[in-house]
Amino acid sequence: MLGFIRKYDTIASVNGGANLTGAQKHGLVDTIQKGGALISAWENEDGPGPTPEDPPKISPVYSMDVHSEAVWLVTGNQTGNINLWTVRHEEGKLQHVLKGHKNVVSALQIAPEERSLVSGSWDKLVKLWDLDDGSVITEYSDLSTHITALEFHPNNTNVFLANCYDGSIYIYDIRKKDGFVKKIPASISGAPAWSMSACWSADGSKMYVGRRNASVDEIDYASGSLLQTLKLPNSSGRVSSVGALPSRHLLIASHDNLRLWDLEHLAQEVATAKPVKPNADQAMFQTENNDLFPSFANDSFNMDFFSANNEPIPKPEEKSADVSVDQDLLAPLVPFSIIPGHHGGLISAMRNL
Repeated sequence: MLGFIRKYDTIASVNGGANLTGAQKHGLVDTIQKGGALISAWENEDGPGPTPEDPPKISPVYSMDVHSEAVWLVTGNQTGNINLWTVRHEEGKLQHVLKGHKNVVSALQIAPEERSLVSGSWDKLVKLWDLDDGSVITEYSDLSTHITALEFHPNNTNVFLANCYDGSIYIYDIRKKDGFVKKIPASISGAPAWSMSACWSADGSKMYVGRRNASVDEIDYASGSLLQTLKLPNSSGRVSSVGALPSRHLLIASHDNLRLWDLEHLAQEVATAKPVKPNADQAMFQTENNDLFPSFANDSFNMDFFSANNEPIPKPEEKSADVSVDQDLLAPLVPFSIIPGHHGGLISAMRNL
């Protein structure tokens, strides 16, 4: 149902402590019988009604970010407002509304110091907010289209990226007057224009951008150059969300599944030769006088050759055996594993805990 913020018990949900009213069946995954343990929920109000007697308007939640200790959270609304709610105390109470955008607030990111906030909207603006007084510190207006993702650099709290719907990435530094650092165009990999998610690597040296054509581009932060493209199966559909883990893995959400990609995976070609079994009636070693025979030691195929009078003689030249290679072994190993449970559809955001 649109327009609600729901709070779940994490431990009970992970352990499957609540039964669904009916099992959810799907042709591609196992039947799901357990659901999340819901604690509470409240409506995402978006301003008063036309008259004092009318109930408040309810807006879908287009974006959300939560305080590190869940003391409060912010939600992005359809009209351009940003709601600030208390969670741990006075749960679900609307404390303040940040007003400034003129269209859907599609991306929110609380700054690491948790005293400021960046927001992105369909009005092609990114705003940096002061959470102490609710004012706008800086407005960035040079973006090409509406914003789909925002994320602060993991090692530099003054730098953040803004991902645009057309696939381009803008880098900003809040210490600079205009903030702009660089733009990485969508054409860097030749992917079609459409991107819903981008993120930093765990060490901040790279960026990952989800694409429409079932791929993720890995981009070097320093040079802005394309390092590689992670290509998913064509049937997986568009990539809707990406998230880097502290390990060497990347979470990739596409239309069909949620994949855990090993970034250090190297495609290995396994060319194990399979020797053709010799004919049982054919001697493996042949000499002109045919007076040689092998002696075996410890069931190994170490051969010593003797003549009929038991005197050692030089070994004959060994004929190389024909080999056959299983072509299936030459295919590269799959660089990802599938995380079960995703039924398909759009995953708009993922967060590390």
